[in-house]
Amino acid sequence: MQYSVQQIMLSILVIPTWIAGIIAVIRFRRAEGWTKVLCYIQFLAFITQAYSDFLWHRKMTNLFLYPIYITLEGSLFIWMYSLMLKSTWLDKARIWLILLLAFAVCSKYFSFHSFQDFINHDVIDGLSRIIEGGIVIALVSAYFLKSFSEIKTPHIHREPAFWVSGGLLIYFSSTIILYIFANFARRYSQGFNQSFWVVHAAVNFLLYVAYSIALWKLPRKERLLI
Repeated sequence: MQYSVQQIMLSILVIPTWIAGIIAVIRFRRAEGWTKVLCYIQFLAFITQAYSDFLWHRKMTNLFLYPIYITLEGSLFIWMYSLMLKSTWLDKARIWLILLLAFAVCSKYFSFHSFQDFINHDVIDGLSRIIEGGIVIALVSAYFLKSFSEIKTPHIHREPAFWVSGGLLIYFSSTIILYIFANFARRYSQGFNQSFWVVHAAVNFLLYVAYSIALWKLPRKERLLI
C-alpha cells in the first residue's frame, strides 16, 4: 500500500500522542488532584488514537468516535479545571456543565434511526468540537487570570498547569477556525482534505508536546486533594 506525503506526515505528527500517553503511565503514581485527571485525559487520547488508526488502516470510518471522545474529553477538562482552580462555584456547577456539554454533543444524533446509522455517518461533528473549545478557552482564561493576579511563583513556566493551559489555548484557538470548515474540506477534494488535517495534526502535535512537558515536570509529591 502506498501512502501520500500528507498521510506520512499525519502518521509522524501523531507521535507526541503516544509519547504523552507513555509519560502519563510513568508519572501516574506522582499525579494527584488535577494532574491525575490529566493522566486520564492522556489514557483516553491514547486508546482513541489507537482505535482510530486501526479503523483508518482498515479503511473504515472513524467519525463516530468524535461525539464519544468530545463528550468524555470535555467532561474531563471541566473536572480537571474545577480541581486546578479550586473554585467553589465551578465545583458546584461542574456536573451541570458536563451534562450540558453531553446534551449539546449528543442531541444531533437523537434523530438517527439505529445504532448502525450512528456508526456509519460520514459528517465531521465540528460544532461539538467548537462548543467544547469555547468551554475550554473560558476555563483556561480563568486559570491565567487567577495565576497572574496571585503571582504565587516568579517562574510560572515551571508549573505543569502553565504548560497544559498554554497548549490548550493554542490548540482550541486554532482548531475552532479549522472545524468551521472541516466538512467543506472533506467534500472539496481528498488532497485538500488531507492537507487540512495535516495543519490540524501540527497544532495537535504542539498540544501533546505541552502535555508531555507538564507530565514530566510533576513533582514527586503534590499536596492536592481529588
